Amino acid sequence: MGEFLLKKHYRLKLLSPLHIGGSERIPFYMIFCNGKRCYIFDEIRFGEALYNRSPQFADRFIQLAGRERANLADFLHEIFRGNNKGLIDFVEGAKAYSAEAKARPKRELHPFIRDSLYRPYVPGTSIKGALRTAVMYVMLKRMDEVERQRLLVDFVERKLGEIKRDARSGQRRFLRRQEIWFGQELETSLMWKYFFDEAVGKFDPHSDIMRAVKVSDTQPLEPDSPVIEEVDVYNRGYATGIKIYVETLPAGTELEFTITYDMKLLERFRTHTKERFGIPMSEIVGFLTEPIKTLKEFTKDLLDYERKRIKDGFTYQFTGEPNINLGWGGGLLSKTVDLLLPEPERAEILKLFKRRRPYYHAPSSRRLTKDRRPLGWGKVEEV
Repeated sequence: MGEFLLKKHYRLKLLSPLHIGGSERIPFYMIFCNGKRCYIFDEIRFGEALYNRSPQFADRFIQLAGRERANLADFLHEIFRGNNKGLIDFVEGAKAYSAEAKARPKRELHPFIRDSLYRPYVPGTSIKGALRTAVMYVMLKRMDEVERQRLLVDFVERKLGEIKRDARSGQRRFLRRQEIWFGQELETSLMWKYFFDEAVGKFDPHSDIMRAVKVSDTQPLEPDSPVIEEVDVYNRGYATGIKIYVETLPAGTELEFTITYDMKLLERFRTHTKERFGIPMSEIVGFLTEPIKTLKEFTKDLLDYERKRIKDGFTYQFTGEPNINLGWGGGLLSKTVDLLLPEPERAEILKLFKRRRPYYHAPSSRRLTKDRRPLGWGKVEEV
């Protein structure tokens, strides 16, 4: 590995269900539920098995898939006509994987991210993203009030004003793009411009201090490890009636990953960038190389705020105290540094990008499991 690389090993223990997905959705007609288990089919194996049984069945399935409320269970039971063993053998041979069903999907399913063998894992990019947010938060928190006002509050007010004055500000697509760029611009002002050579002065990704940090994916789990949950959407403490079906890794799941630090590059950053925003470079490097302390500080402030604000029965009790929030469902404050913004500026962000009128303090909406548990909380420990 080389004397300049420092590799640390970590364990992530989930303290609440976790969902990390992508753009893929599993259509209702590719899910077969039997008892408390649901089977997700491999499309190629399913198609071949159906065709081998009868080309007529394959044609009928294509027609079924075109219907809005296609019912795969009825279709398969009709084919096998009470031959349960034949049905189970067919399902086992054509499945990609199965999952315990805490709730049976009534529409499309949001799968957990998986590798080519259908094994779920937590991407290193998700963990690194959580660490990056925590580092930005702790840096802003350490700045003096004048510097934080300039970098955060004044920036937010200026950018929101620019977007509102744009003739396209009523277009949803325009606002979605601006919301992404809005976060990226703040991020680059905090995390770029760390120089590693006297001749280098460019404000570009090469000057991003997070270049020195590589986070591995966790080891993959068995394909059948996730469970299917029904997630309810709440707004201002009340159920909206919106239900989303997702695969989650359950609380208690443990995964391991590594963080590798390029110590030579960090030393060059430290040599050529003595300080940033009044914070000594040695302290900023410490935010990276002691990630548990950094994550813990951000997560504690976040949980303290949410527990104080939320008084309507959501379950924020964990076996152990979390120091990280990952994946989908955590809300605006878990993925940004907006916790450091004054309430009026947060209100303007929600009003512009999320169309929240009248304003209700964040978190105004929540995604909770059927037993009212929040998603994505875990604890990282060095091993």
